[in-house]
Amino acid sequence: MDYKGIAQQIVNIHEDLRIAWPHLNQIAIALYDSEKEELHSFANTKKYDTQLIQTVKIFSFFPDLQKIAKSKTPSIIDASPLLGL
Repeated sequence: MDYKGIAQQIVNIHEDLRIAWPHLNQIAIALYDSEKEELHSFANTKKYDTQLIQTVKIFSFFPDLQKIAKSKTPSIIDASPLLGL
């Protein structure tokens, strides 16, 4: 999977959303790689004024995300623990 391309798209989406919502500090997206059982997360944050934060974690460490995945329902969650923020 082309994670560099995804990373740039997330930065672009965050920039577009900030136009509509100037107080939006952070956007994060997580992608599940079922072959490797890994969760790849990407966050762009204005609050910490850093470049895109990328992490890879073992999916089984996040039971709440497993429930969301099973339900196949889009969700908004606090991604701070996932990203270590």
